[in-house]
Amino acid sequence: MTDINSEKRIAIRKYHNQLKVTSNGVIILGLWSILKTFLMMVSDYDVEGLEDFERTTFNVVALCIIFAIVLAIDFRFRLVIWRGARVEAYGRNKNNRYLVLAFFLILVSAFSMVSIVVGFINGDEKDFSLTLTSLIVETTSFVILCELVYSGIKMRRIRAEIAESEGIKSEEVN
Repeated sequence: MTDINSEKRIAIRKYHNQLKVTSNGVIILGLWSILKTFLMMVSDYDVEGLEDFERTTFNVVALCIIFAIVLAIDFRFRLVIWRGARVEAYGRNKNNRYLVLAFFLILVSAFSMVSIVVGFINGDEKDFSLTLTSLIVETTSFVILCELVYSGIKMRRIRAEIAESEGIKSEEVN
């Protein structure tokens, strides 16, 4: 058995903590995206007259249902990522699904950051503070997801090295 304060054991504890913190960040940003979407839908809808509202009621309801489905899928992805990262942090199971979903959300976040910047440059976005806030939140999400993926992969490699040197299964390394 190796020393509990060896370099690799310290690294395991470091990545364990990073996986726990970043997985919580993924959930918090998921809840923020739900709240932000709800607030945008409520604040951006302007009813000029009752007859306009009656004509657009079906469109508004359909749009709300589509948003709800997309947000539910996004939050489900984030829950799978959260659970997978937590399980990985405690060394109970290796599941690649959370890494794949996290990588997918990294791509979505990168696309979103690019579209925010391009929209601002093209003049589509007029409110600078709202654009800047959206860019900061998307960048934060991108960094958190990248750190989560990096920590998960790094932790697996270190556990495999320890297991190889001690002759045990990598799942038994904590």
